[in-house]
Parts: sequence; structure tokens; C-alpha cells
Amino acid sequence: MKLCITLATRGRPQQLIETISRSTQNLVLPNTVFMVQVDEDDRETINALAAAKLDKRVVFNVKAREDTIAAKWNRALAEPADVYLVAADDDPYITEAYDAKFIEAAARFPDGIGMVYGHLANASFTCAVSCTAKWVELTGYIFPEYFPYWFVDHWTDDVARITGRISVADVLTDQSKVGKTQEMREPGWWATWCSLS
Repeated sequence: MKLCITLATRGRPQQLIETISRSTQNLVLPNTVFMVQVDEDDRETINALAAAKLDKRVVFNVKAREDTIAAKWNRALAEPADVYLVAADDDPYITEAYDAKFIEAAARFPDGIGMVYGHLANASFTCAVSCTAKWVELTGYIFPEYFPYWFVDHWTDDVARITGRISVADVLTDQSKVGKTQEMREPGWWATWCSLS
């Protein structure tokens, strides 16, 4: 089986390179792909990545900036894989062999349909979310593109819990440098959406 890690980033190249370096040192499978999703107008990040000496499994996907962060993560669907793992530029994967652990946890689904989580990052959410390719076949995405920024994780977690399709991998990320949400968009819209839910 093959894992594709999809990392969304914007405007934090030094932190990004540190995250990639720390995360890739814990990979053990030779066919794991670590795909960094970069916006074509983020020249500082593009230049920093070009100059960095990174693991050979790291690939860059530079495209026009989408309207949603989920669309950026969903770029990874161009890479055939059995499991898609979501990543950010501020919380590196620190568990040794985490790629193998996600593959093993995904193999627990007899029909191949499900989500694999890591340990909790806080009282509500896991530090790591991945989905199988068969999950993607049914839903059409890694994360839904309905929301500009927030709530892709809420939506996906609700669907995974409703369907009983969650497996857990013994995996941690380093949450010590996670900052506040970048690029908060339309707080009024979100307040209205949440009050209607």
C-alpha cells in the first residue's frame, strides 16, 4: 500500500522546511509521497523550497491559489495512493514509522473504506487525519470544499463517526508551535452558519 501526505502551506517557508525535515526523518516506507501544496503567488516559499535539501520523497505541487484550504489538500488526489494523510506546516509528524502505522491502521477496514486518526491534539480533534482511497471514491474528496477555511475537520469527523469508519494509528504530531488559525475568513458568515447548525 502507498501513503500520500498532502501538506498545505502559505507564507511560512522557514517553519515549513523545519516541519518537512522533522516529518520526513520519521518516514520508513520508500513509496511514501510527501506532497507540499504551494500557491503560485507564494514566491518566498517556492524559492525556499528550491534551495532546501529535502528527502527525495518530497514533491512540490505549485498551482493557483484556490478559494478553500480543502481544495489545496485535495490537490493530492492527482497522485494515486491507497491512503491520503493531511498535514500542515506547523505540526510535524514525530512518531517514527508513522507512514507505516497509517497504512497498517487503514488495512483494518475489510472493504478499504475509512478514516485513520492519530492521537488527540486537543479535547475535540485528532492531531492527524487520513482517509483511504476508497473513502475518497465514495465522498469525492479528502476534505469537502464547502467551507472557505474552518470546519472541514468538523464535517469529516461527523461523517466518519456517523458511519463508524474510524481506525486509530499510534501517531503524534508536535503541537508546540501551532499558532492561531491563519487567514480567518468571514467570521460573520461562520457565526451564522454555526447558529443554524
